[in-house]
Amino acid sequence: METILYFSTFEDRESKFRENVHFLFPRKYSGPTVFWKDMLEAVSNISSLSSETIAYMTSNPKDCLSYNFVDDLLNATKLLLPKYKRNKLLNEVIEKYSLSSLQGRNICTLSGGEVVRLALAKNDLLSEIADKAILSSPLTWLSSASHKYYRNFLSTYDKMKKEILVLCMEGENSDDSLDVAIDFKEEINFKIIFNNLKIKLSWDILNDGSNQEVWAQVADNELSLISPCWITGDNGSGKSLIAKSLSRSIHCKGDAKIQNQGYLGRARLLFQDIILQAMLRPFSVLVACSDSASEKDIKREYQKLVCNFQSYFTTQSKETPYIGERNSKIYTLLEYKFMLVAVRLATHPIALILDEPDWGLAKETAVAFVKAVIESAHEAHIPIIFISHKKWWDNIAKSKLILSKLVIDQVIDNKKMKYKFLVSAN
Repeated sequence: METILYFSTFEDRESKFRENVHFLFPRKYSGPTVFWKDMLEAVSNISSLSSETIAYMTSNPKDCLSYNFVDDLLNATKLLLPKYKRNKLLNEVIEKYSLSSLQGRNICTLSGGEVVRLALAKNDLLSEIADKAILSSPLTWLSSASHKYYRNFLSTYDKMKKEILVLCMEGENSDDSLDVAIDFKEEINFKIIFNNLKIKLSWDILNDGSNQEVWAQVADNELSLISPCWITGDNGSGKSLIAKSLSRSIHCKGDAKIQNQGYLGRARLLFQDIILQAMLRPFSVLVACSDSASEKDIKREYQKLVCNFQSYFTTQSKETPYIGERNSKIYTLLEYKFMLVAVRLATHPIALILDEPDWGLAKETAVAFVKAVIESAHEAHIPIIFISHKKWWDNIAKSKLILSKLVIDQVIDNKKMKYKFLVSAN
């Protein structure tokens, strides 16, 4: 039986998750002091834990996958099951969650949606021995076409008559667009140019035990766009890879450039899981880590973002969501998002890319956050590109990029090309 609980803040949801997994997961979102305190308590109390067996998926599903390769994870999970059922159940989940195309791959090369499929498959296997399952925001990672995998998971636990507790942010499971369009003072035209772009994906292990580099090719294109621009596509279609190539945060060859006001350059990127991007660094370190913007400029951008965010609710006579306590040493996810955006805007990038900006936020909070970022960026004539598979953004986006993926398995320029990504404007 599925029970869904909704939360207005990331911190409340994570607190409930930690409570249900006996506090074994330290808080990564509250700084290093809190992280190590939680870690020490978890280790100290491990002998007094309940004997209850829990299948779980964390808010970043990679955190619950403890192996490097897909096959290693599946085979290790299989060994926990009754011996006479192992192979049959493993073959069933491989088919049920379409995992054959993921086998042999390093988990760090999977897209967010593919990681969720793998996490659901792992917990599906564990249904044989688990007393219950607890999942943190499973649908926020999945495109509409991939919701069937979550339904498969529910079906397994329903048949076993086992409890499923799902923890979600308010509104995150809704796929409805906003009721009203949101307009911006500035209309910023820009271009994205792909020319002979090849992105390194991973290594393949060959039959002789040697390694071979695996690459993806991006079809050449020059796209005229208007900010804010929405990048969409099915899970695994290359959205984050394209974003990383445009920001040069991934190894690639060829050109992936943005043209804005006659200048060509690379974008700055805000990752989906900004807790990982913050790397447990306090605000003082985040502010000091930029060599092309002063602390004064970063703080000014931060305050501007917060004011824009608050004005979204003020103009609608609504209460502003909790942002954080001023001068506190423990910062909220929302504060970290504002700070990481402020650092990037203060460097005056050619463009700013937000990868799944709603991650960890309630729907209305996410919309207000994105609107605040767009307003601040447009004031400095910086175009905004955001990645999402949700339909919330229909009335915000002024242009759209749609990604699709072809499997080609060709050798091009002495490189093994596994995929070709197609990028079209709508």
